[in-house]
Parts: sequence; C-alpha cells; structure tokens
Amino acid sequence: MDPTKFPIYGLMRRLQIILSSMLEQAVKSVVEGRMAMADEVLHMEEEADRIYWMIIRQLLLAVLDRRVAKEVGIEGPMHVVGNRVIAKSLEQMADSASHVALEAQKLKGDGKNVDTKITKGLLELSDKVRSLIEDSFNALMKGDVKKSNECIERVEACETLERSLTADLMKSVKDVNLAVGLRSIIWDVGQMARDSVSIAEVGINRKLETPSDFCQWEKV
Repeated sequence: MDPTKFPIYGLMRRLQIILSSMLEQAVKSVVEGRMAMADEVLHMEEEADRIYWMIIRQLLLAVLDRRVAKEVGIEGPMHVVGNRVIAKSLEQMADSASHVALEAQKLKGDGKNVDTKITKGLLELSDKVRSLIEDSFNALMKGDVKKSNECIERVEACETLERSLTADLMKSVKDVNLAVGLRSIIWDVGQMARDSVSIAEVGINRKLETPSDFCQWEKV
C-alpha cells in the first residue's frame, strides 16, 4: 500500500462519517425493533476498525519518515500526537455505537414497546450527539476555536438529556432486563458526546500553536 495515497485527515473524516451512521442506525434498531439494522452496524464496525488501524499505521510511518508525514498532511511532530488522540476518540465512539447495536440485539425488539417519551428522547439524544461529533471535527479542520469551545459546552446539554432519560426510564420500565439494557444504551450514546471533547480540545490546542487575533504571544 502506498501510504501517500491515504491522507490522514481524509481517513479520519471517513471514520467520523462511518461512526455517525453507526450511531444513527444502532439507535433506530432499538426504537424500531429492527434487528437487521443492528447487524449492519456490527458489519460497519469492522470497516471502522480497519480505517482506525490504517490511521495508526500512517501516524507511525509519519514519525519515521518526514516525507511521508508531509504527503499525508501532517505538518509537524506535535500533530502526530494530536492526531493519535483524535483517532482513538473516534475509535472509542465507534465501539460505543457497536455496543448499542449489541444491546439492541439482546432486547430482541422489546425497545420499541417502551414509553414513546423514552424512544423519542433517545432519538433526540442520538441526533444531538451526531451533530456534536460532526461539528467538533469540522471546527478542528477549519481551525475554528470558538466553534470548538461551543462544542465542549454543548456536551452538558447532552448529559442533561441523558440524566432525564435515565430518570424516565427508571420510573416507567418495570422489566429489569429491559431497563438495564436501555440504560446501557443511553449511557453509551452519552459517552460518545463526552469522547468528542478530545477532538474539540485538540482543535483549540492547534489554534494556540501560532499567534492569532485570538491569542497573542508576549515575551516576559
């Protein structure tokens, strides 16, 4: 494989798109009771894992060869570290999405029978998290430090919704196995929001590497 044909940010963007699709389908498999969608998510995880390991390979090659680093889009040694953090965060989010699919399989379609307040809330949380992940990555690529900071602040809203859903779940779902499964799913989706913080933080750090209107360097 010619490493120069696989730009690092192109690979990370592809992984971000895949995991967002995984989350969307995994949650729909829960609320609609469609096991085929859960199966598809698990197949998508295999592709996500392949891309993740390709990213790691590219990063290792970039450390060994500056020419490769430049051709795959890595500007300096410090960016290797930041990209490793981003890749790991994306991989963890893909794992969380696949875990939602596994829990959906265990529920065997029972998730669609719970209070619509919970299913609608879960879909809302999923939409918020997918938007958050995409916005965090876009802010990183554009060097938009304000947007990165906004993404970090938006995590709190996701956590608030997560807690609200958990409270509603405990009140309305009497079946223990169903309640445990749904609570695990809600937590996984919320965890994806928390994992996105690392991407936003790397974006902020990148912006501070050089003087700008946002941050000026002064000698002391």
